[in-house]
Amino acid sequence: MEKYLLKTTRQLQIGEIVSAVGFGIYIVAAALAAADAVQLIILAVFSLVAVWEMVSMVLMTPEKRQQEVTTSLLWGHSAITIFLVGCLVLTIRQMCY
Repeated sequence: MEKYLLKTTRQLQIGEIVSAVGFGIYIVAAALAAADAVQLIILAVFSLVAVWEMVSMVLMTPEKRQQEVTTSLLWGHSAITIFLVGCLVLTIRQMCY
């Protein structure tokens, strides 16, 4: 499993950028009143990327985490992950009711 995790600062930064772009795409899709299914697909894909990156950060060894992960990277990505997963849950709930 460890071979699938992100390992360098550059990979983590790219993952954070992709997650933030995904949140932006979702906001645009919601503003344009796209179908709920489209919003759900966008959120599902980018939420998986965000959670994958968060797991990569958490499972790093403490020494490597201290070298590779800055506090701003960790907090910023945590916020984006919470927004994406929260919107995903709310979109699923909206579709069910």
